[in-house]
Amino acid sequence: MMPSISLLEMEVLKWGVNPWNHMEAFTTDATQAKCWTLSRNGAVDEILGPQEFSKKLVDIKTALKQSADSPTFILITAIGDPNKEFSKRRNCPLHITNNGQPTGDFDLLNNLLGMNTVTYGVYTTARQNCSYVLEYDDALQNLQAIIFLVRCPILSRSIVCVMRVQIPTLSCVAFVCCPHAPDLDRLRDSCKASHVLLRASPLGLLALIYEQRGLDYEGWVTRVALESHEIEVFMRMSPPGWTYHRLSPSRYKELSDTDRLLSRLQSTDIEICHGHSIMTFAVRFGKFCTEALDVIEGKPGVPKLAPGARAMVEDRIRFSISRCLSVRERFEELTHRHRGQINASFSLIAQKDSKVNQAMAGIGVDVARVTALDSRTMKTIGVLTLIFLPSSLVTSLWQANIFHLSEDTNGKVYAGTTVAVTAAVFFCWWLYMRLFEKPLEQYSYPLPQTPAPDPVPSSALFTHVRFGEAQSPS
Repeated sequence: MMPSISLLEMEVLKWGVNPWNHMEAFTTDATQAKCWTLSRNGAVDEILGPQEFSKKLVDIKTALKQSADSPTFILITAIGDPNKEFSKRRNCPLHITNNGQPTGDFDLLNNLLGMNTVTYGVYTTARQNCSYVLEYDDALQNLQAIIFLVRCPILSRSIVCVMRVQIPTLSCVAFVCCPHAPDLDRLRDSCKASHVLLRASPLGLLALIYEQRGLDYEGWVTRVALESHEIEVFMRMSPPGWTYHRLSPSRYKELSDTDRLLSRLQSTDIEICHGHSIMTFAVRFGKFCTEALDVIEGKPGVPKLAPGARAMVEDRIRFSISRCLSVRERFEELTHRHRGQINASFSLIAQKDSKVNQAMAGIGVDVARVTALDSRTMKTIGVLTLIFLPSSLVTSLWQANIFHLSEDTNGKVYAGTTVAVTAAVFFCWWLYMRLFEKPLEQYSYPLPQTPAPDPVPSSALFTHVRFGEAQSPS
């Protein structure tokens, strides 16, 4: 018979190196974790530092082997996220030391949970996930444990849970981490308050995580709906009787800025789309929790849960599924309402731009009028120049003594010459204008006469809504 060796030792023998060296997480230099143990002797809550953590893992491994008579439930929690890239980007390292050695706290914890190179990839994924892995003995005949892996997100606060359930004793060790410390504290308080549920079935932890996330999702969609309602109040798009929130002066001023309003609409739209994706996973996670009960009870050697114990778990899961379904429907409603807000906003912006263009056209008419007056003045100056320029030319020629005429005829010839030259100049000007104006007339076409559009009911327009003209709060 093959000797009993740990999963970590099997990986070292197979690859020749510690597999966790290739799966380093972004961790702190010192371990800071909490451990809550629920056994037949009661509940024990401990805070584990760097020295106590590794020793506690050894004690847990021994306790799981000796808990054949009474199942033991052990919950280990730590702040942080196992996904390396996410934890670095968000600056939320996992508070469990990883020194790249088989004796490191992070590696010892993974060994206790039964992680390998396959399940570790699911464990450290950055996407929402719920799955389980069956672990058999070395002969691949007898089922030893079922490992449940869950990543339940909301925005950037994902609860990551790895739960190892021993078969057939149903003793359980679970590791839960989250970058948001209050979420971990709430989960620990829920476990302490629901110790009867955890004694009935270790899968009660999944029901508690699902229940907590359901409350978070409900608060999330309420906040998004309130933000969407503020935009509807500002744009006067809410039906009568729906206005239950008045805008503050600061919010009114912020929404009056077109650029800020468009940025707000876009960010809210992204959050609504993300919420719809998360709620689709939440419903799937509820079905996974129900399926997990059947997975455990269907294994050979595992005693069936008492009807009341199973009902305790199923009732919580069923209610959380109903809550998540309603939240998903709420997100779907917000999706349609928000699309209407975006379309109305662009229509209002186009209307505002049209009014600005009309004002600019009016200014252009005034400029054209002034230009016409200036052109008329210049034309008058030009005409006066044409009148006096020929006489000035004739006068210059007469003063040069080119022509020698008698005094009786000199004045008459001068006057006649001046009038003739002036007339010739005006004739040339008229002929020039006729020759160069005629080609331009052949390119001028009458504008087509389009029929007037049918009048549109005022109720179908948003002309009564203008940016910056909504009723200001008193």
